[in-house]
Amino acid sequence: MRHRLVLRTHDGEELTTLSNVVKWDLVRVANDIGWWTVTLTADFPREFLRIDNIIEFWRQPSGASETLLMVGFLRYFEWKTDETGKTQLMIGGPDPIELLNRRIIQNFAETDPTTKGPDYADDMIKEFVDEQFLTTAVRLGDIYYSRSSGLPASHFSIAPDTSQGFDGTSKQASWRFVLPILQEIAEASWNQGTRIYFDLEYVGPAQLMFTTWADLRGIDRTIGTEIAPIVFSQESGNLSKPSLRFDYTEEVNFCYGGGQGQGVDREVDPENDEPRSQLSIWNRREAFADARECPAGEVPTYCIAGKAYDRMQSGRPSVLFEGDLVDTPTTRFGVDWFYGDKVTVQYRGYELDGRVDQFSVSMGEDGTEQIIARVSILEAIEGHPD
Repeated sequence: MRHRLVLRTHDGEELTTLSNVVKWDLVRVANDIGWWTVTLTADFPREFLRIDNIIEFWRQPSGASETLLMVGFLRYFEWKTDETGKTQLMIGGPDPIELLNRRIIQNFAETDPTTKGPDYADDMIKEFVDEQFLTTAVRLGDIYYSRSSGLPASHFSIAPDTSQGFDGTSKQASWRFVLPILQEIAEASWNQGTRIYFDLEYVGPAQLMFTTWADLRGIDRTIGTEIAPIVFSQESGNLSKPSLRFDYTEEVNFCYGGGQGQGVDREVDPENDEPRSQLSIWNRREAFADARECPAGEVPTYCIAGKAYDRMQSGRPSVLFEGDLVDTPTTRFGVDWFYGDKVTVQYRGYELDGRVDQFSVSMGEDGTEQIIARVSILEAIEGHPD
């Protein structure tokens, strides 16, 4: 196993390949901010410690090609001396997803340009990113003013629209950070049946491309595909600490959507899932979705119904599986499976397909590598488990 840690300036110039590393670790999470830390000897050159310098983590298993595990921004550095007088330098920071938490969605207009939709979920996500990271003008009333916050196209780009995900997505987002808005849009699409993943892909030194994927960002390696399947189980020795839960505690199967108006004049449109509500004589479970942002009239009935349906779908009972995937000689991380792939898990007589949406890699002071990859399967269920 070979690792290589490369440090670059904020705009991509290579500074050094780190050689005085004591230990390091990193974690990546789908649709959320990852993190990294590196411990170095105290004599590491101070001139390399600059905010937003970029670190690349490369890994090459024996007999396989080199893979980029993660890219991160330098956001802190700290010297520490222990009781023996030994001093070390700790550096760390987030992965590029954190950039999405550096910008606020602005709205200075008399009307609300930050209210979007209905549109495909992934196209809407890219539109928000384009406006906050590439657009170089902001609207104040009817006048556009230039601003200097647009990132240079040579370092930041956005993949083309693919029109995937839920096509009825609407979102109001003024004066909020970009990241939680994108997460909410992705979750709403998932409630309607299509997962949306997003990330800032590292396409070259200090070059990021914002990209979305529908349903799966990696390779489908489940049983039944043309690719040789990857199966994780306790019996095979590549599944650790599994848990499986069927949960009906927060179920919603009937939802009232309430639009504009008051009392008997309020526009109300209910949505229901009759098969679920009839699983028992007690099982009708109601909720209310506030849809006052939907305009009044005939067309908004679709808007109100959509809000009610989305709330009802978010309250579907679920099956939740969690477990750690183990790197073994026959199921090698970075060779046979990787971050974003879809794999099959077998546990307690159940066979489930899940995505590798989180992993961490650490290198200890003794040179031992530890990999913890997490598969979390959260799927809605419509009735009783088999």
